[in-house]
Amino acid sequence: MASKHVRFSNIDFFKEEEKLISRGENAVDSGHVNGVVFDGKLLIIRGNVHASMKDRVYKVEIKLDSDHEVEEATCTCPRGQLICHHMAALLIYAFFNVSVTDVACSWGIKKQPTCDRVETIDEKYGAQAPHQSIRGLITREPFDKARDTFGSYENVVACRFLLRK
Repeated sequence: MASKHVRFSNIDFFKEEEKLISRGENAVDSGHVNGVVFDGKLLIIRGNVHASMKDRVYKVEIKLDSDHEVEEATCTCPRGQLICHHMAALLIYAFFNVSVTDVACSWGIKKQPTCDRVETIDEKYGAQAPHQSIRGLITREPFDKARDTFGSYENVVACRFLLRK
């Protein structure tokens, strides 16, 4: 099992009102939590929790501190400025569904160039003489010389068939 960003000890955030934990579990079991997003850099969990009886959806946000403990939580429900079961539901859902592998990989991020100016190949290695194709007729002489040279090798030369008479 992957290690967790959301620790079970975070449930202590609701220790004053244990009934909220029970109602939060019920919301998770009923599938009322969705749209959960975890921002690993900011350590913020955001999600939507559907109201149990009404056709309403509440937006919940939980901020974690650097030790991954609950620092602050908000909900758009009438009780959400204090503490509510929607927060508990999101926290319980995140505990079971958010792991360290859900954080964006840092090795895939492109690094910024370390120099201000990029050199061209000509600047780095000097300008090369322009390529000039062979002009005029091709004689048999260079081919015969190459064939004789390759013929002295004991091993087979791959392109030797191109040089046969």
